[in-house]
Amino acid sequence: MKKFYCFAILLALSLGANAQFVAKKTLFTDSGFFVPKQFSYNGNTHIIGIVEEGDDWDIEYTFEAYNPDFEVERSFRVNFPDYNLSYETQSRKLEVTNIYVDRREIITIYDEQSSTSRPWTGTWEEAKSWVASNFPSEFKAIEGSCHFLPVDEREYFNYYTYGDLYPSRYIKWNSEGTISFIFPDYEEAPVGEWESIGSGSENPYDLIEYLSFVDLDDNSYPSPRFFFTQTLFNSDEKYEYLLAAFEGGDEIEEFDTNGDGINDYRRIMHGKRKGYNVVSEDGTILYKIDFEIENIIRLGGKIYLVSLAEEDDDLITFWSIDDDPDAVTQVKSISTFPKQIFSTDGRKLPDVRRGINIVRDTDGSVKKKLFK
Repeated sequence: MKKFYCFAILLALSLGANAQFVAKKTLFTDSGFFVPKQFSYNGNTHIIGIVEEGDDWDIEYTFEAYNPDFEVERSFRVNFPDYNLSYETQSRKLEVTNIYVDRREIITIYDEQSSTSRPWTGTWEEAKSWVASNFPSEFKAIEGSCHFLPVDEREYFNYYTYGDLYPSRYIKWNSEGTISFIFPDYEEAPVGEWESIGSGSENPYDLIEYLSFVDLDDNSYPSPRFFFTQTLFNSDEKYEYLLAAFEGGDEIEEFDTNGDGINDYRRIMHGKRKGYNVVSEDGTILYKIDFEIENIIRLGGKIYLVSLAEEDDDLITFWSIDDDPDAVTQVKSISTFPKQIFSTDGRKLPDVRRGINIVRDTDGSVKKKLFK
């Protein structure tokens, strides 16, 4: 068994100009590893330290709950329900399917005799000399093509996929002896099917949800985020936590890895996320919650879970909670910020109109919305 120490809590032993500080206790912990006194069995705030056991491939964690005197009051392990959260990663090949010239600019020079600008003209050899003199280290001559391509790889479309095949600009020596800046554009499309490139499984520890508590009766600010409680969901001494719940089927996330606007990588999770399970330290599932918890509040001496209303995300819903696992019940959905509608020129409107409206939502955010 091994303990890692990397979180220091300091205690001031004396005050004044010669104040001294010593480490009262050093624990291996993380943001979120404490239990607010409102949800602890004995009414004390607990700090949670972690003991790691095993090797890098098979680690188990023991959690130690310290009281304000930094004495271990309780230790426990988290026993997860049977989660088999496997996933697969896939990619697909992209190819440039269309090339067209966005614009073309003939390069001109100033003629001192006529005091006017005229197109530069000359042979290929003269063009190489002129480009090297006027664009040093920016372009390289490509023999046999009459082109000067950029030196900098950032001047190419999707360089890490195609290399220097598709410059975003280049110089061309034309047959009549002029030279032009060419600015091409490229259209890209997927070619073939998605192909598997890897697989793995989620660590259940990464699926524990952070909680935050606001005591409105004491006008308190939101607490630091935390993982564990003892008395929020029932009244026994065991610790419980929120674990992301999943249902059957696949959940697919796609990503654009090179910024070209086309998704070329995806992750398939074998199981769709569906709310949370409230799990006791022994692995027992106490509750199944099918909504996303935004916050926990105390109001009028009662504890409520707060979520965004399913029927309208402009509303928030309050859920009452007590020790009965079947008694998480919806209390009320209310608007916390009056929705306001404005025209695009800033005039306040009594209701939405056809076309673009500026909507200030209940959370205070402002968005442009199109109404037909």
